[in-house]
Amino acid sequence: MDLPWRPDFNALVYVLSGAGSVGIDGAPVRTGQLAVLGPGDTVTINGAVHQESRTPHWTS
Repeated sequence: MDLPWRPDFNALVYVLSGAGSVGIDGAPVRTGQLAVLGPGDTVTINGAVHQESRTPHWTS
């Protein structure tokens, strides 16, 4: 997901469950981790293609 973002705002990403990557460099993140994003005009978040089977699935 690429989300347009105001450069004068801060951005954080917290992973509730699973794994993925954040930022243009694709820094890896997983359950329970917080990513603090630097300056920019886009927030980039990707979920990993394969998730651990023991990770509970979120339903809405």
